[in-house]
Amino acid sequence: MPRTPSILGYPKLAIGERNFTDEERLKLKTLIGRAGLNQWGTLHTGSGSPYQVPALKIFVPVAIKMIGETGSTNFFNIGYGDTSIGHNNGAAPTTPLYAYNVPSASGLFGNRSDTNTGGNYANTFVLDDEDEDRFEVPTTKYPFIHFVSGSGSIIVYAFEEDV
Repeated sequence: MPRTPSILGYPKLAIGERNFTDEERLKLKTLIGRAGLNQWGTLHTGSGSPYQVPALKIFVPVAIKMIGETGSTNFFNIGYGDTSIGHNNGAAPTTPLYAYNVPSASGLFGNRSDTNTGGNYANTFVLDDEDEDRFEVPTTKYPFIHFVSGSGSIIVYAFEEDV
């Protein structure tokens, strides 16, 4: 029996309050990054390999989720560089560029404490993937995380586009 489209039309994926319906963007990559206080980490695939943007592609993050953070104040940046640096590296990758030109010492993303339970919220940040100012990682670069306060891990949901 042939597969018929859903009653609503296209398949959908919701992240935060955003609904993604473009079939290409539904082929999301899920990458993991972790780093300690004032350390950097290259984003990795689920198999543990460092992720490098393939030739003739760009990498466009659409959401970031903090997981396993420590402490009540955790701020981090994302960016890309020319080299893979593993996890918990005390040095930035070669030629680092930070998302939205945020200085390396400033945390663009962060969490807040839940004063009622003493725990932290598992924050999800949804990025604008359609704006002309969207954050893109160019071909052959390595995306990274940099914790400027606290430490923890992130999951990055993104898609690749042809150049």
